[in-house]
Amino acid sequence: MPLNLEFLSILRCPESGSKLAEATPEQLAKVNQDINAGTLRTRSGERLSKPLTAALVTMDGQRMFQMMGDIPNLVIDDAIQLDLKTS
Repeated sequence: MPLNLEFLSILRCPESGSKLAEATPEQLAKVNQDINAGTLRTRSGERLSKPLTAALVTMDGQRMFQMMGDIPNLVIDDAIQLDLKTS
């Protein structure tokens, strides 16, 4: 289920303050490839094991934040660094 646009408009990256957008299917596919390969870790080093069905991405394309159902996880240690994994 897509996020409410008004709600999405107020969300920001906790590190950079950048606006967030819903991850595209292409971004999710790239990240899920790495998850399936067992190579993707969060910034804190936790290995991700379940494919993502939704996520938010910073406008600069540097970080991805997982969605837990309809709730975005904006904890910076749980973020995925996209500049190292996807471009």
